[in-house]
Amino acid sequence: MPAPKIAILLDVIKAVRLDECQHRIVNHTLANLDQKHVFNPFAFRELDAVMAGTTVELTREQAAHFVAEVPPAPLAVEQAKKDERGL
Repeated sequence: MPAPKIAILLDVIKAVRLDECQHRIVNHTLANLDQKHVFNPFAFRELDAVMAGTTVELTREQAAHFVAEVPPAPLAVEQAKKDERGL
């Protein structure tokens, strides 16, 4: 049996809302990071739905931690260490 039209519409609305939440956190985070020693934490890892739905932005420290959680990201970890030292 096909899904009712209202169920399909609600799924679309939820998907669009999640996508916009992801844009919000990425834009707010990048806008507020220190421009001298900035790195893009989202270049190495995508946001999960829980983080996108519950967080407005990441601080510089949270962004470094976010990147460090990625197992195959030695460049991101090294950049975060440099940023902590102010390099």
